[in-house]
Amino acid sequence: MGASGANGDVVGTLGVLPVGSGSDFANAMGIPPNLEGACRQLARGGARLVDVCRVTVDEQPPRYFDNTVNIGFGGTVTFEAQKVKWVRGKALYLPVVLKTIFLTNAPNVTIAYDGQSMTLPAAMICVGNGPREGGGFYSTPNAQPDDGLLDVCIVREMGKLAMLGFVPRFMNGSHVGQAAVTMARTESLVVTSPDPLIAHADGEVLCTAAHRLAFDVLPQKLRVWC
Repeated sequence: MGASGANGDVVGTLGVLPVGSGSDFANAMGIPPNLEGACRQLARGGARLVDVCRVTVDEQPPRYFDNTVNIGFGGTVTFEAQKVKWVRGKALYLPVVLKTIFLTNAPNVTIAYDGQSMTLPAAMICVGNGPREGGGFYSTPNAQPDDGLLDVCIVREMGKLAMLGFVPRFMNGSHVGQAAVTMARTESLVVTSPDPLIAHADGEVLCTAAHRLAFDVLPQKLRVWC
């Protein structure tokens, strides 16, 4: 069925069940983590309009996402996690995160938004519509899925042991305010690099050797039954 969006556009209506490897979008929507509880809530719940985000990789057609895109570290985590089929949630992602720390190098990137740009080696760039990814990592802990904005977390290159020490911070959002981390909120963002970029979108591999990712947000274009 359809609904009338903020500008009169017709948008779809989405029901969400927490059966993914992380179920982070379900969490952002306040849906219980167990299937029975989620079904009960869907039966008695109401609808909410949320933002849809768009990413264009190089010259490819745009892709849409509702939770996060993670470039660099998070993209490699997803790539490695897809090799593991028998566990989900933190039991899946935490061991892969620890492994990935010793696998990745920081690409040199230029990040442009709101009329400014920065060039740096970045271990990770997370563009979030929701606060959580990877079944329990709060990369963009203050993200609101209906505010018309992208929350951005930029992590500068650091040593392997320092990155290891950051893992607990990402599990409770306390990385915000640290010197190696820049947080931003914007309507659009462009990330470019001469190095190959790996990224995931909502827990699925988006690209493994991209050089330009452009983001924007479509405010309140999706109705979610929650």
